[in-house]
Amino acid sequence: MPESSLIFEKYPIDPSIVIFEDELAFCTLSYKPITPGHILVIPKRIEQYYDKLSADEVRSMAKLVTRCSGALKRALGCKEVTFGCQDGPHAGQTVKHVHIHVIPAYDGGLIDDDDRKQWSVEMMAKMARRIQGVEAEP
Repeated sequence: MPESSLIFEKYPIDPSIVIFEDELAFCTLSYKPITPGHILVIPKRIEQYYDKLSADEVRSMAKLVTRCSGALKRALGCKEVTFGCQDGPHAGQTVKHVHIHVIPAYDGGLIDDDDRKQWSVEMMAKMARRIQGVEAEP
């Protein structure tokens, strides 16, 4: 895995799967997507709870969620997108670093958690390039 300064709790993020980033947050593909193109929007500062983020971090994440939503619709042809945030372990959070899920919704619906498959970095990098490629389009 190439060296990265981006961390998701304690996990370094391979730069090839980072889709967009700014000074306060970044988005990457999920290693275990609910649907193809499932993105995580993550603040660069490690914080477990959403209400502990600064107003600037919240704005940064909101902008990236919007950017990802549009890019997913253009790149993958999904008509709708599901957003989610498990804010703490009792809410289902499994990684102690707040993040927002941006999940493309297709005609077949979402995948049952038991049916989710781990993606390789190579598969994720290919998907990241596909999503990034629509940025130049109107």
